[in-house]
Amino acid sequence: MTATDHGWLLRAWERGSTASPAARGAVLCAAAGVTPTLDAALDLPLDVLSAALARTHQREFGSSASGLLTCEQCGEVLDVEVPLGLFADTRSASPETVLTTPAGRVVRLRVPTTRDLLHARDSDDVVTALVERCVTEADTASPTSALDGDELAAVDAELEALAGAAAVSVSALCPSCGAQLSAPVDVADFVWEGVQQQAPVLLADIADLARAFGWTEDAILALPPLRRSHYLALVREAER
Repeated sequence: MTATDHGWLLRAWERGSTASPAARGAVLCAAAGVTPTLDAALDLPLDVLSAALARTHQREFGSSASGLLTCEQCGEVLDVEVPLGLFADTRSASPETVLTTPAGRVVRLRVPTTRDLLHARDSDDVVTALVERCVTEADTASPTSALDGDELAAVDAELEALAGAAAVSVSALCPSCGAQLSAPVDVADFVWEGVQQQAPVLLADIADLARAFGWTEDAILALPPLRRSHYLALVREAER
């Protein structure tokens, strides 16, 4: 996204509205210009995707976001502040790793992508399908069919660890009962929330300026935000 591209918010809103939750992070990254195409975003490692989304949120909506945690012990609902700076530069130490399974097999794994998750989601056995796509090398010609349940679980856990920022959880203590609460964080949800809140506001601003000056949407979006806000202030002052 360039410094003068203020239309990304509307692109993200339009495309994100029809995207499945599993693909929405990639859709938002492509709309924000992190990647040149949606295909490229779908093939980003999940940790890289989450870090890019965190940086997008920091730039457009702020350095933190609010999330809700519900205590399973007493039902207390907590409003938790999530510092997205923790995710902006967090990623796996390596895009690949070598794992020795409980049965002694050696497999090499890569970080999953959104495309991998979408493929696995449509399979009868999600874990096996994901492992099959992310095992890049093994000591057997058919790694997933040869792995037993414990081995599949070990590989799946290693894939989650490889995902880095994409698999981070937030924790808090319940103020009512003292229970330890934890929940996974999907940075894409926070970016999508910001898009849903801000896109209608931007559309209303565009409508006001178009009505007042006869400008096109493209011309209004090309205005620097500060100048656009001053024009809006003039329009609303005149309407009083």
